Amino acid sequence: MTRSMTFAVLISSLLLTLLTLSLLDKRNQVRPIDNEIFFYYKLDQRLDSLATIQKAIETKYALIDIKQERLGLDIEGLFRKARDRERDYPNTEKSFYRAVSNLWFLDRVRQVVASFQDTHLQVLPLLELPTVHLGFQIHHVDQKYIITGMDSDLEEVLEIGDQIFALDGEPIDLITRDLQQYISSSSPSYREQLAVQALTKRSFRYPKSPRTRLTIRSRNGEIKDLTLAWHYDYEVIRMDAMHYLQNRGFSYKESPALFDTGFSPYRSPMGLVDADDWYGVEDKGRLMFRTGFMELNKQTAGVIQVYSFFEHQVSRYQSGKAKDWDEPISKFLKQLKAKNFPLILDLRHNPGGHVDLPIQLMSLIARSGESYPSYMEGFRVTPNIIQTWERASPLSAASRDEKRAIRQLRRAVANGQGYTGTWEKTDPIKADQDVKGFDQPIVALISPQCISACDIFALLLESSKRATLIGSTANGTGAGFFDWAPFSGSTWVDMHEIFQMEIPNMLFSHGLPEGPAEYSSSTSVIRFNRENRPVSSDIFYQTRREDVLSGHRGWYGKAFQVLLSP
Repeated sequence: MTRSMTFAVLISSLLLTLLTLSLLDKRNQVRPIDNEIFFYYKLDQRLDSLATIQKAIETKYALIDIKQERLGLDIEGLFRKARDRERDYPNTEKSFYRAVSNLWFLDRVRQVVASFQDTHLQVLPLLELPTVHLGFQIHHVDQKYIITGMDSDLEEVLEIGDQIFALDGEPIDLITRDLQQYISSSSPSYREQLAVQALTKRSFRYPKSPRTRLTIRSRNGEIKDLTLAWHYDYEVIRMDAMHYLQNRGFSYKESPALFDTGFSPYRSPMGLVDADDWYGVEDKGRLMFRTGFMELNKQTAGVIQVYSFFEHQVSRYQSGKAKDWDEPISKFLKQLKAKNFPLILDLRHNPGGHVDLPIQLMSLIARSGESYPSYMEGFRVTPNIIQTWERASPLSAASRDEKRAIRQLRRAVANGQGYTGTWEKTDPIKADQDVKGFDQPIVALISPQCISACDIFALLLESSKRATLIGSTANGTGAGFFDWAPFSGSTWVDMHEIFQMEIPNMLFSHGLPEGPAEYSSSTSVIRFNRENRPVSSDIFYQTRREDVLSGHRGWYGKAFQVLLSP
């Protein structure tokens, strides 16, 4: 072959390669972005932001005294140390290093706020960051890190059930512990779960290299190293992050909400029949709950997987008439009553929502002739809370709950107290008038991913003893958000519009079966509060390998074992 022919072949090969690249899936092709210009956080602006975050927390945060008391948190010392550390990072002029400086600052602030150990109190960039991902997910089960889901294009090199030992030669336990520093959580177990998720998908602590080396043991026992690429995905283009990612050699690829292969908590558990999925009306992609039947050892039970309390109306996916949230559940419970079937309530993946829906659900499953205490509510007395309650209707026209809140707030202000007393949110909870009492046995599955309003429902189950709780703990939040237009009591943005925070301003706690409906003492709201003190299960169970590889089989097997026990 002549030199000219060789050159021609090389040119033809190059053109073919370019043509092949041009025909690749368009979703994974992003034109390089001219991202030299972005808002750079100079030292004085970084110090400003830290000072205003501290001030916002001290002014608005309902749990501030509880955190100081229970965690020994020195808030002034925490932020002083953060400001001192910030002075170690002087201003820079080069665009790439400015991008790095911005991203590291966001991480450092995230680490400071994570010290409050509150799932609700999260500081986020106002302009969200792209997510980086490896295309698979990991769960930590049976003291092992195993692959439980992946994109279909990784199936030739990975397998569900493969065990991960290290990333780039570093033990995976050490990486997980490092990531936990940046995660806001009211319980250690939830923090660890989120850190495990962040091993392969996150929007903080960006990797330094676009490729990572995995050390894995396959299901057949073979130990091998495998190199995979990190990709980025974004909803909004953020120039400093794009500048970093593209200059480092990261490539774009969409991150699916649900993996093609593997485990998802939103898929039906193995053995569930006649499954009926109900979605939010406002957000049609949000699965609110699922009902169905399951049989094991000739025993049939009804199952309700409660995924969200975020919407008051539901419908079947993209079709069907909108119904009140409780209507399909009421109908299903009446079916169980007619057949004398017990109930399994699955609360393991519920981030919360509206606080009235847990009370509705408690009423639906209440035994006939019984009543249960509601949860308790109270406030830290802040300028925002005082002004927000000025929006309330006159006392004579207010609801019973509003009357109690206004009465407690007036008393606290008059006495110069930092907190109101506490009061029951509603009258004692009795059986729903449509269901007319549900007397069948109930087991409820809980996990640290039962958060906020789900924590409230777990408190109701704990105080009423209405269900046997299986799992470890709920999340352990003890505060929520109270807004009354035009006041947004919970949302805050810093002076440079770098950060936003949702700052909890309402406190809740368990109801007291023998206690009064209202406590005047301002110490009661702190004494009863359950922040960092999650509901614990009656029977311990943690997710195991068989659950993530075989559709929750262990969880539901445990539920049936409890239901069938004498």
